[in-house]
Amino acid sequence: MPQVLLNRGVEEEKIILPYVLLNRGVEEEKIFLLLIVLLNRGVEEEKIFLLSIIAAPEGISRVCGRFPAVRVVTSEIDSCVDDKFAVVPGCGEFGDRYFCD
Repeated sequence: MPQVLLNRGVEEEKIILPYVLLNRGVEEEKIFLLLIVLLNRGVEEEKIFLLSIIAAPEGISRVCGRFPAVRVVTSEIDSCVDDKFAVVPGCGEFGDRYFCD
């Protein structure tokens, strides 16, 4: 399990986890590990907000199925993910758009 540094008293705080694209890919496992670390430190699921810019129904379903009280907040829910776990229709390469490449 990766090492995560948390402030003392984190269990008393509301936590916002920013996550750009919530699909169903391998990267999502990192979010799951972080959620488990927070829960093991005493943070209640109800106090965790997963904030994404774009999400696919499959990603939302996977997170909510495993952590039903975590609140998922997104600006857009696209149709689905393709066989490579890319959000469809998506926005292309998010990093390229964000950094204007």
